[in-house]
Formats: sequence, C-alpha cells, structure tokens
Amino acid sequence: MRIRLAIILGLLGLATFTLAGAEHGSAVKAPHNVVLIIVDGMHNVNERQYCQYQYGTPTGASFHDWPYQAYMTTWDTTTYDRFAWDSPWVTQRYDRECFDPRWGYDPACGGCEPSSGEATEADSYFLTTLPRWGRVRQQGAGQPATDSAAAATAFATGYKTDTGNVNWLPGDPEGGQLKTIAEQFREQRGGSVGIGSTVMFSHATPACFASHNVYRGRYEEIAEEILTQCGFDVIIGSGHPEFTLNSDGTPRTRYCPPEHLAAIKADENYLVVEKIAGADNGLALRNAAAIAAENGLKLCGVFGAADKRMEPIMPRHNPGAPEWDVPVDDPHASDIAVAALEVLGHSDNGFFLMVEQGDLDWANHANDYAGGLGCMHDADLCARAVVDWINRPGDGVTLENTSVIVVPDHTHYIRQDKWLGIGELPEQVVIDGDRRDYEGSYRYPGGEPVYHSTSHTNELGNVYVIGGGIGAILAGFEGDWYPGTRIVDNTQIYEAMARWLRVEQ
Repeated sequence: MRIRLAIILGLLGLATFTLAGAEHGSAVKAPHNVVLIIVDGMHNVNERQYCQYQYGTPTGASFHDWPYQAYMTTWDTTTYDRFAWDSPWVTQRYDRECFDPRWGYDPACGGCEPSSGEATEADSYFLTTLPRWGRVRQQGAGQPATDSAAAATAFATGYKTDTGNVNWLPGDPEGGQLKTIAEQFREQRGGSVGIGSTVMFSHATPACFASHNVYRGRYEEIAEEILTQCGFDVIIGSGHPEFTLNSDGTPRTRYCPPEHLAAIKADENYLVVEKIAGADNGLALRNAAAIAAENGLKLCGVFGAADKRMEPIMPRHNPGAPEWDVPVDDPHASDIAVAALEVLGHSDNGFFLMVEQGDLDWANHANDYAGGLGCMHDADLCARAVVDWINRPGDGVTLENTSVIVVPDHTHYIRQDKWLGIGELPEQVVIDGDRRDYEGSYRYPGGEPVYHSTSHTNELGNVYVIGGGIGAILAGFEGDWYPGTRIVDNTQIYEAMARWLRVEQ
C-alpha cells in the first residue's frame, strides 16, 4: 500500500521580577483555543502504575474519563528508514509524498492497541536493534524509535523528520526550517502563544514549538532564539543558570545563557520571574502571571534544580493511602499551565499553549518506578487544573471553544503483570547513582516492573481529548493509515489542531 500524505490543515516578594509595559486590554471571548499537554515518554503501563498507587484501580487519572480516546503512532523518518533498510524488498527511504506507513509502524507486528503490561511475542518487533540506512548492522544500530525532537516536530509542524531535528526537514537541507503551529496561529489568526515545561525550556519538546535547528543539542542557539527572537507570550521552564549545576557544583549555563536571560529581562514587553532559593516559586509564578495579565505583559519564568529539571513530586510507600512529597522549590506542571493560561486567556484572538511534563521520560530512562509515579501525578494534576481553569465562569473561555489534549511524544518498554495496591511501592534498589539524580538505574527484587533498557520504543501511545472540536476531527483520521484500527499518527495531531485553529501549513 502506497499513500499520498496531504497535510490539511505569592509570595511575589520572594522572587525577582523585571516589570515594564503596556496597558491591559479587556478580556473577550476567544474564538478557538488549544492546550496541548505532552507527557514525555508516557507508556500505557506508566498510566496504570500511577492509578494503582493513587486510586487502587487500573484507571482513574482525570483524563481517563475524557470523551475522545484513541491510539497514536510516533515513528520518525529515522525509524521508518531503519525498518525499510532491514527489509529485503524495500529500497526506498521515507518520502513525504509517497510512503507506506506500515514501515513506520506495523500493527500486524506491534498490535492495534498499546501494551497492557504483559510481555508478548510482539516485543521482539520493538526491541530488535536495526542499522541506520545504508550502514552495516554493527554501525549505528539501535532500537527503532523516535526521539523527543522529531516527535515534537511532528506535533508542531505536521512533518516527519530525522531523529534530533528541531523543526527542520529530513536530511538537514539549507533553509529547511519548518514553521510551527504556534507561529502559524500567531501570524494567521493573531493568537497568543506559549510554551512551558518542567524541564529546560531549550530542551527538545518545548524547543520544537518555538525554535528551529538541525540538532536538538545546540542548547545555546535554541535558548537564544527562544529568549531573544521568538517573542512568544509565555515562556516557562527550568535551566536557570544559577541553579543548574555541573557535577563539580559550578553553574551549567548552556540551557539558559546569562546573556540571553539578561536580554529578555531588558525587554519592556516581558515580566520575568526567576527562581529564588527558599521561596514558594510556584506561588511566585502564579502571582507574576496575574500581574502580567493585568498589565498586558508577556511572561517568562526560569527555574530549575541542579539536575536540570524542576524539583519533582515523589511518592511515599504508605499502603492503603497514597502520600506525596510535594516540594515548593520549583513550579509544577499545574502551576506552569495555570500561570500561562492567566496570561494567554486575555487574548481577543484565541491562544495556543503547549505544556510538557518533561521528566517522566527521564524517570523511564532511569527505570525509576517511584520517580515515574511522581511525574504521572504531576501530569494528572496538570490536566485537572487546566480543565478547572477553563470551566471558570465569566472569562469567555469554555470547553466549547477550547480543546485540551493529553498525549505522549513516545513510549518506553515497561512490562508488569504483578500490580500493587493503593499507596504501595515496590522494593526499588539503586544499581548506579542516586534516586533523585536520574543518572543511574534501578532493579526490582520482587519482579513487579520489567524494564528492558533505558531506550525509547516504537510502541503506540494513548491520546486523550476533551472540549472543542479536535476529538471529532481526530475521529475522522482513525484508520486512515492503518485500516480497521483506532490508530492516528502524531502528524494528524497537528492536522487536527490546525483545522480547529483554522490555520494553514
């Protein structure tokens, strides 16, 4: 089967602020809005692990009751080419104008639904290492799976691209920049746009909605573009140069170079809030958002702990009742989302917001069960907070004109058939490193979870939608690429958002 792909379209005194700007305009009903919540690396098993701990049931997260649910493929062009190169009869690399989606993901091999946790014969399809195109198996071999940059590029632009690319065409051609849906919405509809993440704002996922680069690791270039060129209405993330540290305790400045932070602080259009040690920085961020909204200003917030992310929520072993350690040193995903919405919600032309719970991916890379639960709790609270904010009366933002999406960018291999009860954690033994630095890995003597490796996999992810018209649009895409299934592709998330926001690629 060959198909043509047609893209359719506080503690305010405890934080430092740079404040200047314009008069506040009146809030009116926004035409169409989107909140895209990306839970980086979220596997179906992550969802059940969290629900077993928090609710004692296989499901129970706020988004598990949302009216539209489906499954999603995440493959990028590198993944496609790995599978195609391994075939004895396919000689063509990915071509956007003519390709067979089964080389990106084959339901006959991987299944039509995400793994429920049991190991099956399909696992070999995900775990077999394959070479990059044109290389012998021993050179550049790896498990076929996207990275966060290529996956977020698909959400942001509707284009498949190579692993590591940030809104850039496959093959890294000169002039290969791709406009993001946030840029298109602002230019074509005059909408307000924002990004927020629990990891560095210059990291792959948030970067793919506000910058363009041939390589995600060029953090300094990406940070410069985001802080000094993109002009987004909201920019929130970690990576603050005073709090993000190298192993020897010296500042690690590449994620947010001080000179670029100074530049946005000097911009009279922005209110900039920075982390202050010992403060309730989530409260400070929300208070800053209220001031920015009242004064018609854009908002930038830069926070973060030594290990590059926001200080995480962590569960405690407390059988019968879930219990969480919730630090206030940094904002959590719900703080980021609500602060961003306070600013963006005043737009007369609608808004687009991408919020990432970014360190679930880091927990999964470290095979960290407890850390993953904390990240899922963060994501659950974020989704609840977004819907609660939308349902506030009197501001013109409603679930009729606002679509909220919860989706992973990719998955990890996690299997589990010994499920725990409410408030229970498995015995988790450190193999290497410290539980909170996410540099090591863990093992489980009781055998509850099984992690194959620290790599991504090409498994299906879950999609959840509430409000607006995006669910109905996505329902029309189901089975387009994979007949007889409820599978959509990550590029179709872009297509659905573009249709709802009425923008053209």
